[in-house]
Amino acid sequence: MKNQTGSKSTKSKKITNFNQSKNQKVMKTFSTFEEIQRTEKAILVKTNVEELNQELSFWLPLSKVEISENILSVPADVWEKKLAELKEPKEVDNIKVFSNVYDKGEKATKLSVNVKVPNQDDEKEFWVFIPNSQISNVEKDNDKFKVTLPQWLWEKSFSNSVQYQLDNFYNKDREENLYKIEDFILLSSTSKD
Repeated sequence: MKNQTGSKSTKSKKITNFNQSKNQKVMKTFSTFEEIQRTEKAILVKTNVEELNQELSFWLPLSKVEISENILSVPADVWEKKLAELKEPKEVDNIKVFSNVYDKGEKATKLSVNVKVPNQDDEKEFWVFIPNSQISNVEKDNDKFKVTLPQWLWEKSFSNSVQYQLDNFYNKDREENLYKIEDFILLSSTSKD
């Protein structure tokens, strides 16, 4: 590549090499970690955090991490921000959900809740799946399970469950959607933690 004076420019190549060597020097590495979940933009890992002397689970942006030969590398600036969050975690609003079923799988737990279906007099049982790592407590309460989890996750998981029912049953093969998520009413008990 020639610049305006006609000489070859190596500026971009030098910058790239500089950034690569700089990144190699300022990476936090984890030689043992467990990948719990991966989305398009983030990865949930479980590993020993030496600075806190604890095994913790936390999310990292996929665009910032490198995984090769079972080693997780995180840029130092990203790690410092994450470490600060882990040292002083934000207070999360929890909710207790009363479920008919508590079926713990390898990565997620199946809960069963009662839902009022629009234009029908009866109620249906919907399954809601919650990542095991997000359940903070489970108690047996008579014939129900009282499951404690973050409220934001409950709202998202319940919405996903209803959406599944809409896509596969209630609105299936219809030109227009007859029902929407808001039409379904949760009948199972919940309480703020």
